Amino acid sequence: MLRILILGFFLHINGVCSYAHQPGIIELRDMYYAAYRDKAAAEKFYAITDVKAKTLQIATLQGYNAVASIMMCNHVLNPYSRLKYFYNGRSKLEKAISTNPKSVELRYLRFAVQCNVPGILNYNGQINEDRAILLTYLLAKENKTADPDLYNRIGNYMMSSKDVPDTDKHKIKEIM
Repeated sequence: MLRILILGFFLHINGVCSYAHQPGIIELRDMYYAAYRDKAAAEKFYAITDVKAKTLQIATLQGYNAVASIMMCNHVLNPYSRLKYFYNGRSKLEKAISTNPKSVELRYLRFAVQCNVPGILNYNGQINEDRAILLTYLLAKENKTADPDLYNRIGNYMMSSKDVPDTDKHKIKEIM
């Protein structure tokens, strides 16, 4: 019985750790980028992440479903629908982060959202905290090889963000 429990524990840990290396996560990241500009891509991203988030209780999937909801705001005209998508996505994203507060990917998603939402929505309280976490992630050399796709996306985004000071951008430029 103890052997089965230990085996189950290691299989669970292995499954969680290897999740970032599954091809599906890179596809989700690509869909995330495409959804920003294109309504059809946003609708597809929202539909796929909604199904996956309901069937797989993985915080990263929950986070991508949350940002998919928020991105739908860019593609609907009705102000009520925009607010509904936004508040639903914000709630889901905060829940995902509270489930896995050390997830750099979730912090990256929230940072990107908070940098881009209008100030009137008052969703910008964690920009500095998330930026510091992301900078620390980028400065740790082992992260460059652990998940190069995520590492490059975070680095590139931070280099282009108006919410990252030039001093931080200089540090990022040196390591990328």
